[in-house]
Amino acid sequence: MVSVTTSYLQAMETTGFYRNGLPTSGVFTRESLEKNKEKYIKYYSAIKEIKVTGIYELSGSPCIYFTQLDQIDPNPQDLAELHKLAWNHGLAPLLWVITPTKV
Repeated sequence: MVSVTTSYLQAMETTGFYRNGLPTSGVFTRESLEKNKEKYIKYYSAIKEIKVTGIYELSGSPCIYFTQLDQIDPNPQDLAELHKLAWNHGLAPLLWVITPTKV
């Protein structure tokens, strides 16, 4: 089970992807992805390599990968690696990296 941070929840609420602490339509939490065999297989590499906290789908297609980092100022090399992994995965065109102070 992935523990979501307060900053992650706040960012998701502020941007409308969560309402009252719960994901809105089209947003799948990591836990829900791991419980759904079809989605788990589809997003296995995103879950394991990118360590997504959530995924937003529109009409069944992934649009945004959400991931969270604990560091206020993450190492640029770590961000570049996340970008590379998400890009090479090739499904979602956007990657949101949520830190305690920034998206």
